Amino acid sequence: MDLKKQKLLHNIGEADDRISELPDPILHHILSFLDIKPVARTCILSKRWNDIWTSIPTLSFGSRLEPPSLSETNKFMEFLDRTLLLHDTSSNIQKFHLKTNGHMSASRVHSWISNLTKRNVKEVGLYIGDDGWNEQHFSNCPVLKKLIMQECTWSDVRNFSISTPTLKLLEIDNDRSIMMAYNIVLSTFMHQI
Repeated sequence: MDLKKQKLLHNIGEADDRISELPDPILHHILSFLDIKPVARTCILSKRWNDIWTSIPTLSFGSRLEPPSLSETNKFMEFLDRTLLLHDTSSNIQKFHLKTNGHMSASRVHSWISNLTKRNVKEVGLYIGDDGWNEQHFSNCPVLKKLIMQECTWSDVRNFSISTPTLKLLEIDNDRSIMMAYNIVLSTFMHQI
């Protein structure tokens, strides 16, 4: 190997890590475009990155298009549980998106939404088939501005009520023939002092 190539390789090995010097909000913005699994993997980059993923304000959990097996679904739910558990409690979660074809445990979905409510979530996107819906899921979200629900099955729910003062967008995209049997009530009340 000639001297020029050796010097170039040596300089590459000593390159500064400039991306790690960026402020947290910029790193969070960059990472917000990724699904949470690759974001979590960034913790191996350096000590600085170990905490970045646990304070990201955007959590996006995606899944494959084909229905996962029961063990894959359980692993997915465990990963989601751990992610919410490890997420820095001093930082709010601004956006939460969950897309999956697996059957999610109704009690876990309720637990996740309760956790998000405590973290002042402003946007929730759910793209899941789940039978465990009730109005308590979203009526205690004081700063929720955007709620998107697609392909959510509500087999045991006939009335669905959401009461939150800040909701600006409610999007429900399901099979029209199924939705005809539901009564949806939206209340965006403002407390006056």
